[in-house]
Amino acid sequence: MKRAIALGLMMMGGILGAADGAQATLITIGTAGYNGASYNLIWENDHNGRSLVWLDYTNAPTLWFYQNLWAASLNGTGVLSYDLKPGYHVDWGANPWRLPTTVDDSQAYASNNSLPSDFWYSGAYSLGFNNQTSELGHLFYGELGNKGYTSTSGAYPQPGWGLTSVGDFAHLTDSWYWSATEYGGYLANAWDFIIGYGYQLDINKNYFSYGLAVRSGEVSYDQNPVPTPEPGTMLLLGTGLIGLATVGRRRRAS
Repeated sequence: MKRAIALGLMMMGGILGAADGAQATLITIGTAGYNGASYNLIWENDHNGRSLVWLDYTNAPTLWFYQNLWAASLNGTGVLSYDLKPGYHVDWGANPWRLPTTVDDSQAYASNNSLPSDFWYSGAYSLGFNNQTSELGHLFYGELGNKGYTSTSGAYPQPGWGLTSVGDFAHLTDSWYWSATEYGGYLANAWDFIIGYGYQLDINKNYFSYGLAVRSGEVSYDQNPVPTPEPGTMLLLGTGLIGLATVGRRRRAS
């Protein structure tokens, strides 16, 4: 009896743990097959009210234009194959894979004399440290809990700065990553995030930077999914049913 109660509590704990896990900030909900390998699909359940899924694959450095083409290519038929964990479902809607976006506040820099002296580290502007309005900035600071080279008080280098936490990401590179957002003040440039320093800036689109893909999608979790029997299990079940039917016929015949 005690063993039965203990087993029941363990099962209940597992169910509740799975349910609580679905409410965490960053959760690996499965994998995506790409170029013969599997990469984590990491769900960010709230970025300014939006649900995002990151593909844990870093594309080799290239120009801004080609990095956008690479992200768009992930939407091709059969390019990615998804293997979600039991209970997870994703409704992508019409949202494609893309590079992360940035809030373009370039007009604020038309005259730097009008900006406060702390604009480059306060986090209130896209340019500089500690900004979390961009998707990469929010991932670096808000979700992974990393620190930039310069603190919000302007002190540098602050203790513990850099890419010290990667969560379930296995392929983040301590380097530069393109944003999909152009720099409105000078369209030859686009926004770029330096993950190693937690610094965001605009650079020429002909610069080589890495690529990381993200996609908006509504993720749901069913803590009691209906399991799909494996082929071997189905075969055994079918054999057992045939055996029971045969025994029944023999009894009726006798």
